[in-house]
Amino acid sequence: MTKRIFTKTISVLAMKTLKDILKTTLGPKGTNIKQLEKFCGLPSGFPSLDRVTGGLEKSSLIVVASRPSMGKTAFVLSLSYNLTTKFNIPTLFISIEMNDVQLTNRYISLVSEVNLLKIKAGNLDEDDKNQLKAGIGKVKNSPLFLQTELSELSAIAQECRDFKNQYNDGVIIIDDLQQIINISKQNYSRKHELDSIVRELRLLAKEIELPIIVTSSVNRNVVTRGGMMRPFLCDLNGSSEIENVADVILYIYRPEYYGITEDPEGNSTANNAIITVAKHCHGAASDVNLRFDSECGRFREWSL
Repeated sequence: MTKRIFTKTISVLAMKTLKDILKTTLGPKGTNIKQLEKFCGLPSGFPSLDRVTGGLEKSSLIVVASRPSMGKTAFVLSLSYNLTTKFNIPTLFISIEMNDVQLTNRYISLVSEVNLLKIKAGNLDEDDKNQLKAGIGKVKNSPLFLQTELSELSAIAQECRDFKNQYNDGVIIIDDLQQIINISKQNYSRKHELDSIVRELRLLAKEIELPIIVTSSVNRNVVTRGGMMRPFLCDLNGSSEIENVADVILYIYRPEYYGITEDPEGNSTANNAIITVAKHCHGAASDVNLRFDSECGRFREWSL
């Protein structure tokens, strides 16, 4: 008769009891509540949005999605401005679509509130120049870092790790998801490649313990089905994994863009941007109204 020998295996990553975690987090007596702050969300600078989401939670993947011209880039640039100037939070902004000059023009228009077309054309009067100078003065020393030369996932991931190692805290913004490439998956379908990109970004957020915000496009189903043309989770472009993996999904919808001048209650939609929290793993879904200034591409609290 064969005798079975059972050996005890030791896990490389030891399991922790809840008691162990609470002791580490709150101290031996469980009274160090301030330690919980490091698990709280960072402020976005949009209080009405933070009341719904709880802020930008660390280790989370946050997707900002919309149809073209709704203001995805403007929204994340406005977010960058809030984070770096209002709260001095280091922010890495990775743009795959724009070069340094294009991105800088967008940003200085936003911070100075000078019309972007005037800046691009160099058609500035003295008031514009003074306003531009004052705006640049507000942000030139802010902890905003721009990267416009990367598109491959592994290079982006390494840039994020380097940012974490240097600043320890902060927020990472990537604009946009559909233009990221994953060389290791390019022999597969584009959907398979995008699925892998979304999953790896989610794991990266968990690894570096920072919020990663990525913009995403929405497919044409929004405009072809008519009605109010508001996007749903099923409208995310190119990958079903976005809906499955993301911790938070925000949709930007501007009815004014589609010629809708009044909402169902008869209120004017002028300058109205509806931010729909369509998915929130740690809270409820809801709509938030922000104001959008199209001339300088800036989002603000609706009351301001």
